[in-house]
Amino acid sequence: MNPFDQAESRRIKSETWRRALRGEDLDLLAPLLLHSGQRQVNDDIESRKASREVLEIARKWGKTWFCVFRSVLTCLRKPKSRVVYGAPTHKHLLEFVLPVLSEFFEDCPTPPRYKETTGHLEFPNGSWVHFFGADDKPSADRGRGPKAELAVFDEAGFCPVLQYVLKSVFRPSLLLSGGPT
Repeated sequence: MNPFDQAESRRIKSETWRRALRGEDLDLLAPLLLHSGQRQVNDDIESRKASREVLEIARKWGKTWFCVFRSVLTCLRKPKSRVVYGAPTHKHLLEFVLPVLSEFFEDCPTPPRYKETTGHLEFPNGSWVHFFGADDKPSADRGRGPKAELAVFDEAGFCPVLQYVLKSVFRPSLLLSGGPT
């Protein structure tokens, strides 16, 4: 790709992000950020509106990227919404999920801010993603809180307290919103 094409591509991505952060043209984010397989899965999820989705997909497909995408999209679609995002351990969040966040917002001129003290990714529209590690039941309890529009668990197969997270953390948060997991 020549430098002109790269500069134009970055400009388009930046403008798409500006619009998305204002809640406009959200349908343009998927073609910008997802590969074709991810777009197909996203379209399938959107059409089903199921209460629970499980991704059983090969390594290196981009599941964490996809989960971040779904979380961000939810926050942009509904101002003042909360998304709960869990991982098997706090270390998993630090080593796998947070670096994906940095890359995900690489072309965003004013990305949402991650606050380490709260574990929240905060959006200008008042929405936030609450990240937590589920090393054990007490740390999983950090995922509790007010109603959530979406609950995501990354690498669920590696979580020894997954059933606890689903029943005692996610389910109560989703009762009022009817959001999916």
